[in-house]
Amino acid sequence: MNTVFELRMLTRTLARWLYPGWCAVCKRLLHLTEDHLCRACFIKLARIRLPICRGCGVEIPPHTEKISRCNACRGKAITFDEIFAVFRYDDNFKQVLHQIKYERKYWLLETFKKKIKRTFQNQWPELPSFIVPVPLDKFRMKERTFNQSLIIAETISKILDIPIKKDILLRREHRSPQSWLTRRERLANLENLFQVRKRMKLKNCWVLVVDDVVTTGATVQECSKMLKEAGASKVSVFALARTPSLS
Repeated sequence: MNTVFELRMLTRTLARWLYPGWCAVCKRLLHLTEDHLCRACFIKLARIRLPICRGCGVEIPPHTEKISRCNACRGKAITFDEIFAVFRYDDNFKQVLHQIKYERKYWLLETFKKKIKRTFQNQWPELPSFIVPVPLDKFRMKERTFNQSLIIAETISKILDIPIKKDILLRREHRSPQSWLTRRERLANLENLFQVRKRMKLKNCWVLVVDDVVTTGATVQECSKMLKEAGASKVSVFALARTPSLS
């Protein structure tokens, strides 16, 4: 066996013996090879399978790879060029995300690194110019002390080796959380909420917008709209999870 591997396992065993790990969901004692979530809880997180609709990220039937949009998205005015996510935003995923966002357990995002990496492997023959995380307003940033979308963006940046530009998109003010609102209210709530920082050069740039969860898609639509108006030639959207339906 590789000596370096043996030393790593020995160190890990000692650390786990001194500081036992517990599953963030079921609170079971973690196995040596598990991190933050036990295997039983991790496999309950439903993955989104290819092929998917580029307009909403929903799974479409197999052998329809040449169809870029599902029936619901055809004819819709969508400001981004494509969208994709890793997990379905169901009750199991909500448990984990709630701890990340509201209990400040942002280190739980480490659990998803491998899945994120697999999502981007062989995704594009060329790479986006840079990554733009969906910004938080100053009030929510002060409350949480971190932007979960930025942490996800940093993971992707390391995988793809492309830069993050976190100051391109600005959130003008604090408004009601989107999760409290209906679809119509969300659209109104987002109107003129984002702006692109002045003198930012986006002409002919391909931008990858990153968010934690996509529900109605209204937030990433508005972000993409602003980026396109500022000169971006293409906008792709990535989210860690999406709801079963964007309608």
